[in-house]
Amino acid sequence: MPRKKKRQVVINPNRPEREVRKLPPGYMKEYYEQYRLVTSSDECASFPSFWRVWLSEFPELQFRERSNHAQCMTCIRHRSMIKSLSSHMRARREQIRLFTEHLAAQYADRALYWQMRGLSRHKGAVVTLICDGMDQAKWEVPRSPILVGKDFGNMQKPRLHVSLCIAHGWFYLFLVSSPDIRKDGNASVELLACAFTILQKKGLNLAMTDVYLQHDNTCREFKNNNGLRFVCSQVSCKNIRSVTCSYLRTGHTHEDIDQTFGNLSRYLNRVRCLQTPDDAVQTIKAFCAKTKFPFESEQYVFAMEATRDWTLSF
Repeated sequence: MPRKKKRQVVINPNRPEREVRKLPPGYMKEYYEQYRLVTSSDECASFPSFWRVWLSEFPELQFRERSNHAQCMTCIRHRSMIKSLSSHMRARREQIRLFTEHLAAQYADRALYWQMRGLSRHKGAVVTLICDGMDQAKWEVPRSPILVGKDFGNMQKPRLHVSLCIAHGWFYLFLVSSPDIRKDGNASVELLACAFTILQKKGLNLAMTDVYLQHDNTCREFKNNNGLRFVCSQVSCKNIRSVTCSYLRTGHTHEDIDQTFGNLSRYLNRVRCLQTPDDAVQTIKAFCAKTKFPFESEQYVFAMEATRDWTLSF
């Protein structure tokens, strides 16, 4: 039997133009199942109607393409069980309910970060910083047109370390380090200490400021003794009024800082020659000069030549 063609959906001409918003990778059927969960059977629309209203009234909501990044194991487990319980409707409905609660919980984490980001952009008594490191595979050196030859195909190249700290409403801070510098808790503390120094030089009284930190949910960067001891020492010495450390759930950590890394990666694809960390610094400066940052008017790019052992100071 030939497959029926979907009818064309006309976008409502009276609806206002909105910015395109990317949803996590998924399917419209999953959102329909969640819609059925919170809607009574008498008022629940059919899936064709749900699909038609979505495309006509909310065309700006689009699914992000799947990537090679690791996915949330809780989401994978729920999706697999929902698919396997097609003949057990009561158990399937319970799994959909648990899956919906998990998605609502991770969204609440993001909403808290968005709220603190908005407060920080007012430049008041709250400063929100998000820190992360870029994929090292993007920064293999040396990069040259000569090295694309087949003879160099199996060449093992060192990888530079590029970290970013966004002080929302204030600045972007990039740190570039060579491959022989360990990317551990000490490097994360160096990035954060440098950001605090810049804030102080801008006249911000950190002793009367509440700092909200957002990091990856991994013990390699900041969720370790180095990072926690550093922020505790700053608060105990009354250098900062308070520090809140927040970590998004594993598999749900894609945020605005990753969007910046994606833009930088696309710009880096046009760079044909890259030899040293200083070349990487100049490349990032050129990227910042050509990119518009609506809320952070200043960008800093430094080369980090060494890290201190911050555990000796506590």
